[in-house]
Amino acid sequence: MSLTEILLAANDQSIDGTRRNVALRQIQEAEKGNIEHYIGSLMQELSDESKPEGSRILAGTLLKNTMVSRDAGKRKELALRWLNVNVDTRAQVKSMVLTTLSSPKKHARVVAATVAAHILRIELPTGQWQDFVPQLCQVCQQPSNPNQREAALMCLGFICEECDHEYLLKYSGNVVQSVYSAMTDTQDNIRLEGTKALCNSLEFIGGVMENEDQRNHIMKVICETASRNHQPVASKETRENAMECLVKLVALYYDKIGPYMQGLFSLTCEAVKQDEEEVALQGLEFWTSMCEVEQEIIDNSITDVKIMYYVKGATKFLIPLLWECLNKQDEHAGEDDWNICFAGGTCLQAISSTIGDPIVEHVMPLVLANIQSPEWRKMEAATLAFGSILEGTTSNGPLASYLAESVQPLLAHMGHPNHLIKESTAWCIGRMAEFHCEIIKAVCLQPVLECMVNTLRDPEPRIASKGCYAILNLAQGCGGWDDEDTTNEMSPFFLPTSSALLAVVDRQDAGSSGLRSSAWEALGALVGCCAQDCLSVVRDLLPVLLDRLEQTLAVTPTDENMLKQINDMQGLLCGLLHFVCRKLKSDVRPFVQRMMTDILTLLKNDNSTVQEEAFMAVGAIANALGEDFAVYLESFFPLLCKGLKNFEAASVCTIAVGTLSDVLSAVKTKIAPCCDDMMMILLQNLGNGELDKDVKPAIISTFGDVALNIDAHFEKYLPVVMQVISTAAVKVNEEVQKNPDNEDLVSYQNELRENIFTSYTGILMGLKKKKSLAFKDYVPQIIAQLQEVSRERASIPPGTYCAAVSLVGDLLNVYGQSVKASLPVEISQLVDEGSRHEDETVREAVQWAMGNVK
Repeated sequence: MSLTEILLAANDQSIDGTRRNVALRQIQEAEKGNIEHYIGSLMQELSDESKPEGSRILAGTLLKNTMVSRDAGKRKELALRWLNVNVDTRAQVKSMVLTTLSSPKKHARVVAATVAAHILRIELPTGQWQDFVPQLCQVCQQPSNPNQREAALMCLGFICEECDHEYLLKYSGNVVQSVYSAMTDTQDNIRLEGTKALCNSLEFIGGVMENEDQRNHIMKVICETASRNHQPVASKETRENAMECLVKLVALYYDKIGPYMQGLFSLTCEAVKQDEEEVALQGLEFWTSMCEVEQEIIDNSITDVKIMYYVKGATKFLIPLLWECLNKQDEHAGEDDWNICFAGGTCLQAISSTIGDPIVEHVMPLVLANIQSPEWRKMEAATLAFGSILEGTTSNGPLASYLAESVQPLLAHMGHPNHLIKESTAWCIGRMAEFHCEIIKAVCLQPVLECMVNTLRDPEPRIASKGCYAILNLAQGCGGWDDEDTTNEMSPFFLPTSSALLAVVDRQDAGSSGLRSSAWEALGALVGCCAQDCLSVVRDLLPVLLDRLEQTLAVTPTDENMLKQINDMQGLLCGLLHFVCRKLKSDVRPFVQRMMTDILTLLKNDNSTVQEEAFMAVGAIANALGEDFAVYLESFFPLLCKGLKNFEAASVCTIAVGTLSDVLSAVKTKIAPCCDDMMMILLQNLGNGELDKDVKPAIISTFGDVALNIDAHFEKYLPVVMQVISTAAVKVNEEVQKNPDNEDLVSYQNELRENIFTSYTGILMGLKKKKSLAFKDYVPQIIAQLQEVSRERASIPPGTYCAAVSLVGDLLNVYGQSVKASLPVEISQLVDEGSRHEDETVREAVQWAMGNVK
């Protein structure tokens, strides 16, 4: 078969499956063979106007796939492979891609635009194809060839989306000029692609946004494009994308939008009231995004921007608008459908979280006037509105008088024939349990809990799932995960509630609406937060859970959907075993052999969620058994090593590190036979560029756990560990010096510092009895790091501050005057100011540390 025939066969779902599979295999073999010939052939097919549309589109898609992957590691490999392709071949491909952007066939132009964007994504960081963006921007502003102009704008949008923005900064002026030209055009397809490109470019045009004249032009063209009142009126899709630009602008340039807020308020409210739903949804998203930004400023997540309280000022005007949205329910909407009613509720929740108690005076009159309405829409809207303002408001504020009084009407709503009212009411009760559980505990826990248990039997899975949500929050509101209380408010209801949740799991329709998962999660909260007087029931529950887990191990999945269901079930059951072991502690001993047999089987599963939950369950078992867990090291340790090496699933690796700490604390020196392998893996992980950097602070902290539990035996690892820790600290410090305004990087630096200091403390405590002199050689290095942090004491977070002063106290405790005399003044100031710190945990850390000083 020719390439065209192969591509058509591979893309044809109607032909014989065998023939299609043969074609797919031929394509795979061709890619594994001569990559330059493969790439050149695909590009030739895409650019040939005489070829069928189907083969051209697949050729372009396959060509794009030679450069891109969802997996980060694979993506790097493909980029390197492309760069290793002969320069002449790459030049030919790029030339043909540019030619195809002028194709009369739109599908070919679209695919060519994506291919060009991915080539640039790879080449631009290496200093290649530097002239492409300026050339493209010229085409974007030339109306002579509309097809080519549309494709160029599309390509520009893809480039802004795919390429690292640091390499696009120098083109920001070209890009803005191009999209401005497009958005003021009369052809809507040109306006649409220009608007999309602008939306994708907003993150790197900060320099342009600093210029008032240029910013005014950008805001003007966006607002005119988004408005139905500006002629010529843009299409619905274009208006929607323009509104999306405004949503992103709020998040990116909150400090620049003040002069435009009056117009933006009118524009977004008009869209919600009068425009088509897709545009209206973006109008609501504008205010939801505004809430999120102002919340971040209030929470000090954003520190360099002054809050302007736009949300608070607009609330009294937005509430009537949102009330209209809440009354536009769609009785037939699916769970994943997004509509104006759901968006209105989400926006109302965001406003409540942002402004808190002042929202009550605006919303409660609407709730009180409609909560008993004979019209189901008004009744449900009132229930949604009430539930939406429960977060952010206080239990002793203006909402207090309504909370207790609202319970009985809500419970009565659970008998309403309308399924939306029952679902919203169960959700509302769950929210009240989550944010105001003290009110429920004080006046009506039993009727509320009984009502929610009855809800578990509702024939509609969505309603039963909301009942699970309410029970979960009631359980968490009545107890704590690590409480040792003899009893709590949930104790009298533990057995019937746990039995009801187990019955939910066995419902025939439990696979719908996430009901089965919700039931397991609620049972986990019930177990995790139970008091001592319920432990006998928890003990009886353990063999039931193991039976169910073993049933899943005995099933052979027949398709992907069934495999996912089994994996989900296994993950949830392991999570429950984790909670049970934490509660029962040594009382789990009769079941440990059975649990470990099942969990070791699960750890051979490649599903990351199952592995995460299984590792956490093992950690709880180790804590329960103490040194007796050592009998499982031989069978468990290889699987733990596999988890520690799982670079592709960073969450698995992180939890494996945590489990290692649990095992170390349990078996102590009995870990010795595994130590060399364990330390080698941890050290290799720290030096591995492919491992997610967020895992590395936990690994560094684990060195302290190792030292604490193997004592003087840690001495042989000390030199390399101290070198690796120092290197990690220096590397991150250099990155922060280059990018001091990168908040994520600064946050990571502080997290790393906290874990480094915690690790030093563990190493020092592990060595102090027999090998304290071995560690003393590194004290100057440590003091230098403490001094560096001390200079930044005004800005470091409490966790880092606590770890630093605790380490100072331990150094002084072990080495006394010999260290005290060498402490720089900055460290003394760190300790002194810490005693008056606004955070109580810092003050306590200083008091504890100084109390241990010799």
